[in-house]
Amino acid sequence: MNSADAIARKHLGAEVVSAVYVERDENSDGEKILRVTVIYDRTAGPLAAGAMAKTTEEIWDMVQSEGDVAFPVMSYVASDEMGGLHAAE
Repeated sequence: MNSADAIARKHLGAEVVSAVYVERDENSDGEKILRVTVIYDRTAGPLAAGAMAKTTEEIWDMVQSEGDVAFPVMSYVASDEMGGLHAAE
């Protein structure tokens, strides 16, 4: 879902977002969700709450427009805190 990457970069700043990973999953109630992890550069300053909300809203709109029922669950991780995290294969 490369569009999620474009949406995050649009609202948060292309220079701030390093990567966006999207993984299909289910929540504890068995409902479909999309785990969206945005990797960002914290040296650019804190992420604006409004920009984060707009990112979630636009990704949700995109998912719905594609006829999907999965709700986006957003996570924001600073690139210097990545540690052992890797992209899903």
